[in-house]
Amino acid sequence: MTNSNLVLHAGGWSATEEQVNAVEVPVRTTTYTPIAHGRVVDHLRGLLPQHGLKLDRLQLALSANGQRLFGVADVVNGTGRPDWGLAIGFRNSYDKAFALNLCAGSRVFVCDNLAFSGEVQLRRKHQGSLDVELPNLINDLIYGVAAFKQQITLQTDTFKATNIGDLVAHDVICRALRAGVIPASSTAVVLNQWDEAKHEEFAPRNAWSLFNAFTEAAKLRSPELQFRSTLSLNRLFNSVFVPAAQLPDSIEAS
Repeated sequence: MTNSNLVLHAGGWSATEEQVNAVEVPVRTTTYTPIAHGRVVDHLRGLLPQHGLKLDRLQLALSANGQRLFGVADVVNGTGRPDWGLAIGFRNSYDKAFALNLCAGSRVFVCDNLAFSGEVQLRRKHQGSLDVELPNLINDLIYGVAAFKQQITLQTDTFKATNIGDLVAHDVICRALRAGVIPASSTAVVLNQWDEAKHEEFAPRNAWSLFNAFTEAAKLRSPELQFRSTLSLNRLFNSVFVPAAQLPDSIEAS
């Protein structure tokens, strides 16, 4: 397991599964149903093979004295694409900072850029019978991830086939700034990556190169902010570059 590309802030640290499992789980109350960090990982690992997927790499990070978990599971998915693969991002908290959240995403191999999508997502507050329902909820999400291959393939191919110039690129960057997809401090990074990409694969002037300029900038943010910002980034790029009729319905476990 390697955590080299998780940029950690505010007391966060890369963690092993043993360290994740060692964090004390809070006591359940009538209004709060804690989910052990390790249970999320265990269910992912156990259920992926049932959907033709295999765990390839697992990255974990803890923060807030272990009360908050962020993770990424890269999966071997049979797409046959040499440049990207599927990933599942997840977060969990013991301090009630946020709900249990898992969602589908993609990782670009050449640069290790991550992007998450809200079209396939599990988001549940730590309440009620969540502990009992958890295996079925994660199973439903993984079912959606397996189907997500078609969507992310369409999205990526559309981005690569959409040639754009500086005028369009700068307009999208402005839209992203106004919509809160990126902070003002990231604007220069995105522009620099667009003007002179770090990787030759993103030299073509197309939407795919611009998308990766954004995800390259997102790597400089904490895992939590990267998780949230790339969800918004996907929505923005789909609205600009992918015709609505081509996008499938969302798959959300609830």
